[in-house]
Amino acid sequence: MVEGDWIRPSKDQSITFSEKDLSKWRYYHVDALYIIVQVNGMTVPHVLIDGGSGINICPDLTAKALGF
Repeated sequence: MVEGDWIRPSKDQSITFSEKDLSKWRYYHVDALYIIVQVNGMTVPHVLIDGGSGINICPDLTAKALGF
C-alpha cells in the first residue's frame, strides 16, 4: 500500500504489527498510535488507532466539514 491508495473498510480488515516492527524503537513503546487519513479530499492529521477499548467519537463540526 502506498500513499493515495483507497481502502474500503470492512470487519475482516485489520492493521497489525509484528515484533520486527517494534524493534525499530529502542525503548518499549506505550504511546498512542496516530495516522493521517484523507476523507472526501480533506486531510485529518491525527487519527487515533484504538485497539477497541475506546469509543468512536467524531465531533459534528468535523463530520460536516468532511461532507457527512
